[in-house]
Amino acid sequence: MNNLLPSQAKPSHFNGLKLNPLAAVLLASFSLYPAYPAYSAADLPAASRPTPEENALPDLGKAAPANNNTAVRAGPGGLAIESRFERQKVILSPEYSNQTGASLGVTLASMLGENAAVGVLLNLGADKKEYLLNAGYKIDERQRVIVTAGQLTQFLDYAFLSGKENLGLTQNSGALSYQLQLGEEFLRFLEVNGYVAKTESRNLADKTFAIDSATVFELWNDPRRIAGGQVTGLQGKLGFSPLKDSLIKVSLGQEQLKYDLQSGDQRLNRATGGVEWQQRLGGGYQLNASADTYASQNNYKIGLERSQLGADGRHSLGLQFNSIRGRDGLGNDNQFKLTYSLIFGTGAIGGSNRSPNATMRFPATSATSVNNTFGTGQANGQMANLLDQVAQRPSVIPSHIIAKIDQSALPTRLIAVDKASLPTGSRIDAATGDITTPLGVAVTGIAGVTRNGAAFANTNQFALAGNNLIVRPNQITQPPVGVVDTYVVTINNQGGGTTLATVLISHGSVKFDSIVITQGGSADLTAPVTTAAPTISVAATDTTASVTQTINENGTGYYLVLPAASAAPTVAAVKAGTSFAMTAGTPAVVSLTGLTASTAYKYYFVAKDAANNDQAAVSTGLAVTTTAAPDLTAPVTTVAPTISVAATDTTASITQTINENGTGYYLVLPVASAAPTVAAVKAGTSFAMTAGTPAVVSLTGLTASTAYKYYFVAKDAANNDQAAVSTGLAITTTAAAGLPAGYVQQGGLTWTPNTIGGWNGGGGYTDWNTANAYCTSTTINGQTGWRLPSKDELVSLYNSGALSGQPGWELDETWSSTPYGAGAHYDFGLYDGYVSFNDDTDYSYVSCVR
Repeated sequence: MNNLLPSQAKPSHFNGLKLNPLAAVLLASFSLYPAYPAYSAADLPAASRPTPEENALPDLGKAAPANNNTAVRAGPGGLAIESRFERQKVILSPEYSNQTGASLGVTLASMLGENAAVGVLLNLGADKKEYLLNAGYKIDERQRVIVTAGQLTQFLDYAFLSGKENLGLTQNSGALSYQLQLGEEFLRFLEVNGYVAKTESRNLADKTFAIDSATVFELWNDPRRIAGGQVTGLQGKLGFSPLKDSLIKVSLGQEQLKYDLQSGDQRLNRATGGVEWQQRLGGGYQLNASADTYASQNNYKIGLERSQLGADGRHSLGLQFNSIRGRDGLGNDNQFKLTYSLIFGTGAIGGSNRSPNATMRFPATSATSVNNTFGTGQANGQMANLLDQVAQRPSVIPSHIIAKIDQSALPTRLIAVDKASLPTGSRIDAATGDITTPLGVAVTGIAGVTRNGAAFANTNQFALAGNNLIVRPNQITQPPVGVVDTYVVTINNQGGGTTLATVLISHGSVKFDSIVITQGGSADLTAPVTTAAPTISVAATDTTASVTQTINENGTGYYLVLPAASAAPTVAAVKAGTSFAMTAGTPAVVSLTGLTASTAYKYYFVAKDAANNDQAAVSTGLAVTTTAAPDLTAPVTTVAPTISVAATDTTASITQTINENGTGYYLVLPVASAAPTVAAVKAGTSFAMTAGTPAVVSLTGLTASTAYKYYFVAKDAANNDQAAVSTGLAITTTAAAGLPAGYVQQGGLTWTPNTIGGWNGGGGYTDWNTANAYCTSTTINGQTGWRLPSKDELVSLYNSGALSGQPGWELDETWSSTPYGAGAHYDFGLYDGYVSFNDDTDYSYVSCVR
């Protein structure tokens, strides 16, 4: 069988928040709670008001009322406050849950002597039952321990693929809590909790379900299993009082969560944490809110409680909303709870029957403290008294069953039917998968059945119902992988003749490929014929080829491509390859892709017809050889451009080498020009290059005494360009022949060194009029016709780099012939390329040009 998941959405376990009638009744009950008058410290005379230690909030779980140990009584001097120590406590708590409906909680707690207490907590409903036993012991004035054992049973809805199931599961749990009083001021107490809760797994009976679409019917088996969970945790909690009449409790811990999956245990280690806030509001009211995250669920609570004093004891009424958000597929729940509690003593209020050891002492904050004990409340950070604590449900024990649907228990497909291949009028039974097919004629009985041409013992796999054929898939054996079984059912017609039903069954559960009804004659048992053997229709490239073949009837072709040296495959091996539809007498084209370049293959082909008759032999392997892969790699410059013949005043020779045949390109630019792009160099001069052979480029037409840079790039015969231009090679031409040292030819001009005049003690600088007269009237180097250069000509000289290394030049301010208003001319800084101006009476250097 195939473990395949059906294409169906995973059901959700989410239950939305709904305010039901019972919740409305609980809210109304809370608001109408008038049994006894409420007292607060503000109602009492100043001398009689309780100390901060008495204005306390409770510690664990549900809040115990304020003024836990205090009663108000009329006396001779007016109102008086009397203290007593309670011995018993009763709590009634009706509850409504979205998941488990209504239930009733009953708690009975009692002191056992001076240092011990026990509490029994029951919660009973139709879909929820919980039993908890708390035992507490006071070690000394600052330390106590609480031991808890319990069992929770819940009936919850689990949405399996085969449908929803309401199941009751039981969870056993235990906890140990150690509590230490730390002080009376900001930091109050430390609590350490260790706990464990475990739910056993449950295996349900398998259930079948159908998935029916327009084209396919499937029948699945759902193994239905609930994976039980176990959580083991350790948590630390600190209580502190940042504000008057308030308590903040912060918890941190670690839990290990384990689910018992069929595929093996799933283990999760998660940090836990939470915060709880309790606030006295006056008038006997107290607000409680908390948020906790655990490995299996997150809990959010908010509640309001009101305490009352009566003649028979202390009463309190509380309303709480609890939202449980499951993790890892666990369900959610919303719970409303109304709590009524009564604490009463063994004697009258103010009597002598007190239990001074029922609470735990901590150091007093002042000499006037009336009751420096662990009170029942905690507005000032005190821990709850022992009786209150054993009456509360430990918050660390999961309040929701830890169990989820085991999705590792995969459903199995039993039957698959191609509905499009069934004869018109066929029906499928959704419960069993049985197929009913009309035969179209009156029939009398089944004459016989064959499978793959051999006689088959029909043991109710095929039957008749009137003039219909019944096929029972759940009684047909699945064929091996790659095999298709052909069943032919011969049916006698009323009045003579036969009807044939051909049923094709393939692997993948019992998969019905087709049912064909044929009136009279015999079944097709002849294999198709290859009328045109496979040939290459499109020549192979480095990764592709195209092959064409033809058969004599409609059917399916199969092909397999193997390396040329591989052994010829069997028919089954080729049929396990790639399939394609074929039409009788029509060439079928197969496009081969993903081949490897420069590789020899053989192509093998086999066909079957619509009646599932396979060709007995695979076609002779057709040779297919791919071409070499195209060259996509750019050439590499193995020897970078170098000067092979030193530069003259107008020429130079450069040599470079690449690793394959191709074309080189070069571009020569003035040294100060920006580096060119690959495209710019390729737009320059080209020359042929042979792999590994130095290519020589002769540069001509250069300007004497000029600095250049030579740039190079190459491409190969496949037109792959180098990605980057070579680093510019520096070339500086020499001075023109016949010129003295320092004379420069640039821009079509001959320049004299700018110190040739020798003015000012040989420094070579003078005023503009003297400089101009010198250049225009002096024979220099045996030549006349000299003049001062223009501003732009000086700029061009600077940018050309021709002055680099030339003797007789001062890289300083040099006169130009370009006027700047009256009595001034531009000069040019040969050291920084900056154009400025000077009055004609100022001094600058002089270079003459012609």
